[in-house]
Amino acid sequence: MAEKLRNAGYATHAVGKWHLGFCNKKYLPTSRGFDHHYGFWLGAQGYYSHIRDHGYDLRSDLNIVHADNRTYSSDLFGYQAGNIISNHRKSKKPLFLYFAFQSVHTPLQVPIHYQKMYSNV
Repeated sequence: MAEKLRNAGYATHAVGKWHLGFCNKKYLPTSRGFDHHYGFWLGAQGYYSHIRDHGYDLRSDLNIVHADNRTYSSDLFGYQAGNIISNHRKSKKPLFLYFAFQSVHTPLQVPIHYQKMYSNV
């Protein structure tokens, strides 16, 4: 879809989990129609550490991003999506933003204020 939209003149951005292949560069988001991607390629890494099986996975396009490991991934992704929208406002191009939260994956980690709100669950 991103390839079709980019060819139709859209600015295309992906934020969050990719999880659709990374064994070859041709499967990466920026090779599949996205102008930019901020997020991770794997699944099930730490929401704060961005580590899975001893490997760090948080990226901006093809570059590793070393984020604050005290910031929850959903907050990082939300901030990035907000910046994309804000920075795009002056553009004449339409915007396609694919936003995939990590929240459906293990490990089960949430900010402490959510733990307190739902301590009975």
